[in-house]
Amino acid sequence: MISRRSFLKLSGFTAAALSAGYGVGKLVNSGKEEFFTVYGFIPADDSVVKSLVSSFQHKVNSGTPVILAEERWHKIISQALPSTSSSGSNTSISIVKLNEKISSDILICDNTNKIFNPETDFNRMFTEIRSKIKNRKAEYIFTAEYRKRDLISRLFNTKEKVVVIENEKGIAERINLNNSYKNIVVNGTQGKTGVAIKNGLVHIHTASCKHQICRHSGFISEPGKLIACAPNKVLIRIETV
Repeated sequence: MISRRSFLKLSGFTAAALSAGYGVGKLVNSGKEEFFTVYGFIPADDSVVKSLVSSFQHKVNSGTPVILAEERWHKIISQALPSTSSSGSNTSISIVKLNEKISSDILICDNTNKIFNPETDFNRMFTEIRSKIKNRKAEYIFTAEYRKRDLISRLFNTKEKVVVIENEKGIAERINLNNSYKNIVVNGTQGKTGVAIKNGLVHIHTASCKHQICRHSGFISEPGKLIACAPNKVLIRIETV
């Protein structure tokens, strides 16, 4: 079981966002990693999971993913995979149970510097799935991720940690985690969010959203960790470059 607060810090999907402008971290290397991530709250519905797996695999056309899920979902995921899937994949799929039911939805992002707009960027398959779960309560978190670094990055990987800041308009900031900033103002869909970086730690210190779950989510410092504000569509992640 996982709380909504814990969801905000799950590994796999990450990022946080300014709506526009040339920010303090623009001169940091933009990274050489290709990725595509499907992430969201879903109901306990076998057909929804199968559809998500099929749609994800169709999009990335990769090999058999690493599966992290309880036996029931492991079986459903395996059944939904193409029979021609090869081994040696750069993909992973996980399903984790929530300890409270909340509204269902799907979030997608990739390395083209944006969080997908469901109304304009989702393909037909993901649009149909989102329509199917609309107005239903979510019981699980589904994460499907494809990541691939280019050859030069793999050969000369310095493992430098970078804070990525993103909103629905795209990645606006990439800031070296070794730097310090008391207040990075993030413009979300419902107001502003204040982000601080110090001593290799990142946290949200002020938030305009109603419940301020993001502000109480604590600190992140390692790649694969995130803080997210769903109402503002603001995400913060740490990655290596």
